[in-house]
Amino acid sequence: MFSIWLNSVGDVQEIRSPILEIESVKGDDGVPVATPKFVGPLAEGGNVTSNRQLLRLQWQCVKHGWVTAKITMTLMPYLQPYDALRFSIIKRCGGPRRSGFDVFIKELGHDDWSLIKDGAFVASPALRDHVFDGLEKMVMSVKLPIAESLVETSTDFDHNYDQFSVVASCSPGICKDRYVYDNPRVRVKKNETKGNGPEDGTIEIDHYCSSSQVTDVSVLFQVGFYDRISFTYRARCSKPWYVNLIPWLW
Repeated sequence: MFSIWLNSVGDVQEIRSPILEIESVKGDDGVPVATPKFVGPLAEGGNVTSNRQLLRLQWQCVKHGWVTAKITMTLMPYLQPYDALRFSIIKRCGGPRRSGFDVFIKELGHDDWSLIKDGAFVASPALRDHVFDGLEKMVMSVKLPIAESLVETSTDFDHNYDQFSVVASCSPGICKDRYVYDNPRVRVKKNETKGNGPEDGTIEIDHYCSSSQVTDVSVLFQVGFYDRISFTYRARCSKPWYVNLIPWLW
């Protein structure tokens, strides 16, 4: 979201609807990087008073890349002697890191492990050698900033996290979701809070180990069009006691 403060010193000044021209690189699919638009009371023009008013440009990124917005603002009436105001803004959709994206690993009897801070991988080297209990859920707390598309309305977890994904796999491949499907079971759960600040959530990974050994669990985070972040932790798995009751699962 890009915002411009407008105010008129003295008389009320009427402005025309701002003109927006877009230069965006399209890929083989023909889809532009973004489809920006003006939002708010001045999106269709209007009266500018001595009180500051906001003209907002909503980027609406579609994929990773760059987009240039050329903006022209013209005063009313048409034939007055003032020139139009013209300027350009370059927006990068996505990038190497998502500012405001934080992840912490929760473990009973241990301080939280800081994993990702402000979109950057910051895990301690000690995490690679640490062995977690594979019988317990791996629990992580996650925080994302406000989604750009929701600046005009209240933010809720479902919409703010709709471009957030987490996948996990084990090596050796002894983790099976509910002992049926490949890879551990991953769930992203929302906290029952709403507001205009960052939203908190929880990631839960159930290992469902089919044998007793230490396995490397690789986790991949994806936030919108930003670069993926991956890391690996070790879990000590134990074969469940009821393995002999349903041997066809192993």
